Amino acid sequence: MDIRAVYSLIEFRRNELNTLASIYGVEDERVLMKSEQLDHIINEYFRKKITECIQQINIMDK
Repeated sequence: MDIRAVYSLIEFRRNELNTLASIYGVEDERVLMKSEQLDHIINEYFRKKITECIQQINIMDK
């Protein structure tokens, strides 16, 4: 999955999380599970971003 797709997924999951939190409250298990899923996607996004930056640095060093 490319970085733009991951970012779009983050936005989609964030909206889901906000909706669930407004319905069930922030301490509901469903909300906490969705938050954990969002955390994993955000971590993937930053891993991809860091990899992209490192690749750009390597290109510039050549």
